[in-house]
Amino acid sequence: DNGREPTGVDALAWAVQAAELGAGELMVTSIDREGTGQGFDLELTRRIAASVSIPVIACGGAGRRSHVAEVIGQGAADAVALASLLHYKFIQTHPPAAEEFEGEGNRDYLSNRREFLKMEVSTLPEIKRSLAAQGIACRCVEEAAHA
Repeated sequence: DNGREPTGVDALAWAVQAAELGAGELMVTSIDREGTGQGFDLELTRRIAASVSIPVIACGGAGRRSHVAEVIGQGAADAVALASLLHYKFIQTHPPAAEEFEGEGNRDYLSNRREFLKMEVSTLPEIKRSLAAQGIACRCVEEAAHA
């Protein structure tokens, strides 16, 4: 139920079991950080990455380009999944209450989520250039530099 119902399952134990059962990679999403823009759960990501031999994809929490570098460097993530960091530029430039979006999604929810307004406006090429500048390898950096 989207993290609203406690399962009693320990995330680290479940990750280890999933790897042992043959998972090829793990996407680690902290429900507490998802959509907040406060950064990834570095401790959770680092603990899981240190406990499994398969790639770990960090997801949930990025609100600044620096958060991406942090979860790779400090959280030991092999990859990063992003959404809000890229998508909420639209919300910042098109307030959810605008009449043109009358039938589009839950505008009340978007209007009350002030963390969206604090997101660092970013594009994928900007994020890749930022990572490359910090010596973090990422796919298609050359294309990002020219975008």
